[in-house]
Amino acid sequence: KLKEKYEFIWSITSNASNEIQQIVKINDYVYDAKTRYSYYHNRKQENFQVESTVRFMFDKEGKLIELYSQK
Repeated sequence: KLKEKYEFIWSITSNASNEIQQIVKINDYVYDAKTRYSYYHNRKQENFQVESTVRFMFDKEGKLIELYSQK
């Protein structure tokens, strides 16, 4: 469910994509999504790619309470 929502948001952009490579369950309330962000830089006429980890933290009711990128 998390993957579907995340990919939907990125599907409405142009010249960019953010694909989830893997979702790791840390515990019942914390998940790490390993992503690959790709985009085309129009002025430089080059493709770029960045890999990152995004942490999702939920409360006991399943509400997203914190979201941040890790290095």
